[in-house]
Amino acid sequence: MKAYKTTLHQFVEEFYRIKDAKLDIIDENYFNVSFSDGRILRYTYNPKIANVNKEVKLLAKGTKALNELIEEAAVKGAYSNVDIEYTKQSVAESFKEKKCCGLCQYSNLCESKDTCCDFCHYYRDCNTRIINAEFKELGIITQQTPINAICFIFKVEINNDYSLGDGLHKRIMININMDTGEVLPELIVNGLETLQMREDIEPKGISDKDYYLYYKQARDIVQEMVIPQMELFKHQMQEPLMEKIEAIIEKHYIEYLDTYTKTKPEESDEMQSQAVRLCERELQGYAVNVTFNLENVFIYKTNKDIRNLIFSFKNKEISKNVEIQVELFLHKVNISCTHCGIEIDKGYICSNEHVLCTKCSTKCEICETVLCDSCGDEGISCSTCGSLVCPECTVICEKCGIEVCNDHAYSCSVCGKKLCIDCYELCTECATVLCSEHVNNCEICEVPICEDHLYKCEVCGKGHCIEHVFKCEMCENDKGYRCQEHIVESSFSAKHFCGNHIGTCSICKRVLGKNEINLCSICSTNMCPEHSYKSSGCGKHYCKQHIIQCEACGKLYCSCTEFDECIICGQSYCEGCVNEKGICKICNALKEIKSENTILKKAKELDERLNKYTRFYFSKSDNRLVIYAHKLMEDYVVVFDINDSIIYSKRILINERLKLSVSKLLSKKEEE
Repeated sequence: MKAYKTTLHQFVEEFYRIKDAKLDIIDENYFNVSFSDGRILRYTYNPKIANVNKEVKLLAKGTKALNELIEEAAVKGAYSNVDIEYTKQSVAESFKEKKCCGLCQYSNLCESKDTCCDFCHYYRDCNTRIINAEFKELGIITQQTPINAICFIFKVEINNDYSLGDGLHKRIMININMDTGEVLPELIVNGLETLQMREDIEPKGISDKDYYLYYKQARDIVQEMVIPQMELFKHQMQEPLMEKIEAIIEKHYIEYLDTYTKTKPEESDEMQSQAVRLCERELQGYAVNVTFNLENVFIYKTNKDIRNLIFSFKNKEISKNVEIQVELFLHKVNISCTHCGIEIDKGYICSNEHVLCTKCSTKCEICETVLCDSCGDEGISCSTCGSLVCPECTVICEKCGIEVCNDHAYSCSVCGKKLCIDCYELCTECATVLCSEHVNNCEICEVPICEDHLYKCEVCGKGHCIEHVFKCEMCENDKGYRCQEHIVESSFSAKHFCGNHIGTCSICKRVLGKNEINLCSICSTNMCPEHSYKSSGCGKHYCKQHIIQCEACGKLYCSCTEFDECIICGQSYCEGCVNEKGICKICNALKEIKSENTILKKAKELDERLNKYTRFYFSKSDNRLVIYAHKLMEDYVVVFDINDSIIYSKRILINERLKLSVSKLLSKKEEE
């Protein structure tokens, strides 16, 4: 029969099997459900049969009979009985930091979303830890309290139109002690994963009345827990809501201004009403929807144990096992502080095996020794960094007496004296630590320096840093340091010289090193490099009075060099500037110039005799300018210096011109 092979029929069969009722299929039209107390219910999947016979209830989508079955199944959930025992693994997992359980009202604002934090009021339940010890073994049980409890696991969903389907989805576990009616501490679903569970051999029964009472109690608790998260969710949705309403108002305002002069009053009122309706619709979408779905229910037996746990504890170089008394309930481990008695979330074990909360203990920030309030330990705050350290990691400055941690205590490299950061100096050169008795200071800049980097002046004996001592450029003694008062800086090269290796230029009176002074080879005058002249002939140095300069090439020569006179311009030049015909390089380079040439015009102003001539030739060097004037019967040559002064002039008659072969020279220049 097709109707009895559907998923719906399988659901009905399973539902009444759990209720110990029996299904009897009469035919394809209807079936009976028989209870142990004699009651009989009749159902059909055919609407026509239900219309004809009112005693037969129709099971179809939306019918009252089917909705009642679904509601009852949803309320009771998947129902089982288990017996829970603790294991080494379950206790070890209790000490590990857990993933965020989602119960915290700040979970949506959390940036990491990976571990529980101090904001969460479940933090102590989720993350009891002994920071400086490791759990090793289960110890003996000193007290045991049996507990029979029922657990409801709800799935809670919070959303509205603005969450775009991405609302809050959380699972919450509520435990109720069935012997006392007491609500047990809230637990996270993942907390039961490591506990050893087995089907209860002697399951504890529960009446429908008690079940519904517990269910209502659990649902009320969940509703209270969800209220803070609802408020937070609404707050997060306010911004997109206000943006949407502001957009509606702005759009209406713009449209109203655009049509103000064209619309009638009733049309304007309709526009405003439309905007109000749109805002109201947005506000309706802002309403928060909360749904509670019961996902699972189970009854369990377990024990609340007072037992010892064995931890491996290490203090500096000593390792030992320590027993700590704890209270175990499901995945929760409760440890009480030895000093104040409060429940510990994070704690320490001291060397005397006291278990302490973080308020009653402090860990030395250097050696990590626990300072215990029960033992009367006192930490010391480092005056430099503010770190709290134990007495063994503390040093007293031997100069000012303040206490600092080991990391901020410094030893003098000479005497080993312990000092704080304010009472020692560092050598500027090598960063060596020095106390006030073994530090040296430069006489000039006063920077601190050690003995190895102290340089003493060999004249006055005062100590200086390397920046303020100097060596003589000529002294052979490598350690011959001198201070600024006993060293001379050459005004020519800025090099340094001692008093034994300095001299003075006789010309400019500047002081410079002896190796920078030149002596005139004739008169032995002291000269600086700027006032001494080197002969291009012999290579020796001379003073200005004993040096001659060739005005053609500019080279310097001593008096031992012979000069030759040019047969044209009558000036004497070095042998390299006068050829074999007796003509100097200046005159040999004469070239004809026009009468309008600016040089020629100026020369005529200086020497009016040039106005008598018709053709002109010109040549010059750095220091000399030669004008050669020509006419039929005579020539005229004039020589100017760089100051435009006439230093030589001469008429050359035709017979002398022929004798000097000047005509051939000028004819050659004209051809060129």
